[in-house]
Amino acid sequence: MAKEHEVYFNARFMADKHTHYEASAYIDRILPCTITIPGYMTTDFQKKYGESMRNYLVHIRLGFIENQHHVNPDIFKSTTHLRGTLRSLDEIIKVEKL
Repeated sequence: MAKEHEVYFNARFMADKHTHYEASAYIDRILPCTITIPGYMTTDFQKKYGESMRNYLVHIRLGFIENQHHVNPDIFKSTTHLRGTLRSLDEIIKVEKL
């Protein structure tokens, strides 16, 4: 069961994973988490805001699950590491230009 959290991430530091992007952030400035951003989301973001997502600090509300419950657990992260996927622009609360 996914638990919702609000997090900020600096999109300038998203890692390109060929089919998607990954951003690292902290929940409540304590718990590390990974945010998966599908390729179509960066295109939708650019259409809406007129610029690349990489030019923004993005504040989102997402559901996060533990790595061990993910479809493809990351073997390099702990089983309790939290992961979430940005699936809609509606999950974006606010953007700030860098």
